[in-house]
Amino acid sequence: MASGTTDQCRSVIDKGAINIFIKLLRSQYLGVIEQAIWALGNIASDSSFNRDAIIRNGGIPSLIHVLETTTCIDLI
Repeated sequence: MASGTTDQCRSVIDKGAINIFIKLLRSQYLGVIEQAIWALGNIASDSSFNRDAIIRNGGIPSLIHVLETTTCIDLI
């Protein structure tokens, strides 16, 4: 989910990507967490509707959890 059109982003969202990426923020693997953050950022930047969907689905508390629990400077 590195880039794409709004229609492509919508298609991924319609298949449940937001919840999947939010769940991946709890992974034990930093690389997975990093990619989930990257994907959520790309989704959020596509539109305010997408940003709000991430917020509605618990994205903010999950991102805060990452910040509170990681010591990896690349994720902060």
